[in-house]
Amino acid sequence: MGCIPVVFGRHNAEVSPWFVPSGSMVVLSAADFVEGRARLMDRLRAIPKTEIWRMQTNIARGAHRLQYALDDVPGDAVETLLRGVVALAARR
Repeated sequence: MGCIPVVFGRHNAEVSPWFVPSGSMVVLSAADFVEGRARLMDRLRAIPKTEIWRMQTNIARGAHRLQYALDDVPGDAVETLLRGVVALAARR
């Protein structure tokens, strides 16, 4: 199926757009998953191929935000996290 990020819970869904473009991930309730009410593979298989392609294309464009670079790579996961935290703190 390729890379389709899956996050569990509201908090992870709020933070994930810092790293993964909006609409390019699957959000499941952790409680529903643990209790067997949410079947991950069924959910992923239900995504139309054109939607998977769109999600994967969006993820590929921002892949640098998903890596912790050893070199000084602008916009890597560390920088993305720090910028997100600063922006969140500024709104409070």
